[in-house]
Amino acid sequence: MIHASSLPPASAHEFWRGTGIITLAPLIDEERFLFSLDRAPAALLEHYAWPLVRLLELPMLPHQVWALASGHCGMAEAIQLAERELSARRLNRIIVLGADSYVDPLSLGWLAQHRRLKSPTRQTGTVPGEAGACVLLESEVSARTRGAVIGGHVEATGLGVHADGKRPPPPALGRALAEVVKNVLPGAKDEQSFHGELLLDLNGEDWKAQAWGYAQVLLAEHLDLGHLRVVLPCESLGEIGAASGPASVCLAVSGFLRVSGPGDDAMNCSISDCGQVAAVRLRRPASPRSPTLARS
Repeated sequence: MIHASSLPPASAHEFWRGTGIITLAPLIDEERFLFSLDRAPAALLEHYAWPLVRLLELPMLPHQVWALASGHCGMAEAIQLAERELSARRLNRIIVLGADSYVDPLSLGWLAQHRRLKSPTRQTGTVPGEAGACVLLESEVSARTRGAVIGGHVEATGLGVHADGKRPPPPALGRALAEVVKNVLPGAKDEQSFHGELLLDLNGEDWKAQAWGYAQVLLAEHLDLGHLRVVLPCESLGEIGAASGPASVCLAVSGFLRVSGPGDDAMNCSISDCGQVAAVRLRRPASPRSPTLARS
């Protein structure tokens, strides 16, 4: 991303002192990772975010670095955090980095124990994957000042959290997702005003497919689902967890940057293992030199 977004070297202290970084991690399940954030609340900052900053030799201070363990919905949460920081002018831009892997022995054992893997004898289930994806969120003033060629606008972000932090049944999860999607749609609520690409983090598991099925019924009056281009990144990447949100944004922006891209709008919908739901709506910029979002 440093090369794709024409970012200066680490020696440009003024630039990097105006830049933050949000690292996205999976939901920390003690069975999968053998530790708990309740007992080690600073573990992700100490062992994930700060080692990354030091590896890149970036001159950042504590107020510029965050670590979120929100799984699939981390991208939406990061955008909302970035909007607060950019609106308050505490920072000019924020890098969002998501990384996750389900192919290590602990994760594979955890998936198998909970009967979540697809196999020759189990036709519905997830295919483990691993990925990292990085997105640059920047204020429009800052982007224009440095002449950045950036790929899209973040138009709206919605996030819904189940009250008790536990995943509800698919019908309730579908209702929550439909409500979040409706809240980020442009125009009147009774119009089919979104025309573009729909990126879903479905992963082959029954409960996610059922939740999206219920959501579709509730969204029939708001989305022309028969004419939207639906993209499932898992078909190519497998289950990539916390990287799925940034990866979907990257795919959407790649489409915007193509002259003959799929359209001017894109929406990423996410469902986390804990029952959190999210939607991020993006739009192609009118000019490649006046947007507020970059990708790598």
